[in-house]
Amino acid sequence: MPKFGLRLLNSLPAFEAAARHQSIKKASVELHITHAAVSRHIKKIELQISDMQSFTRQSVGAIGQIIELMEGAHAINSAIAKAVEDQTQTSAKVFEATSDSTKMIADVTGNIGEASNMAAEVAGKASDLMRGISNISENAGKASRSALEVGSHIEAVRLSAVDSSNESAAVRKRSQELLELSAKLKSIVVQFRT
Repeated sequence: MPKFGLRLLNSLPAFEAAARHQSIKKASVELHITHAAVSRHIKKIELQISDMQSFTRQSVGAIGQIIELMEGAHAINSAIAKAVEDQTQTSAKVFEATSDSTKMIADVTGNIGEASNMAAEVAGKASDLMRGISNISENAGKASRSALEVGSHIEAVRLSAVDSSNESAAVRKRSQELLELSAKLKSIVVQFRT
């Protein structure tokens, strides 16, 4: 125990006697010490109590500051927790957006593949169509040449009919056949052109 505490304990009997008798003189008589000695003991206790009150006030002030610091620390901790939560939510959103982008890229890649396949099919069909058009054009040329030959035969028959009146009935019959054949060929040519 510190010396100061021992001195305070030595002063307590004088303080107690003075309080009980409510008189410093009666306390000095009871304790067999001088009036001034009882007063000094009481003064020591008063000073100690004053120091304790000052210490208590300082402690209360320090405790108040500690409470304020703890409240500030709590506010900072709450702000950090909120920032971490916001960061977590932002990270989740970024991850979700990245996942969506990856899916979109996969979809676009699939669509490009499908479009490429469709373009190849269209190119094949266009090639087939061009071959068909070429065949039709070739057949139309043949039909046109055949029609010219038939026309020249008709002309030859007509001329021979003029020259030979005896054979006019046979020529007319032959001419009629050739005209029918020519009409058929013309209809074939028209079909090929459309």
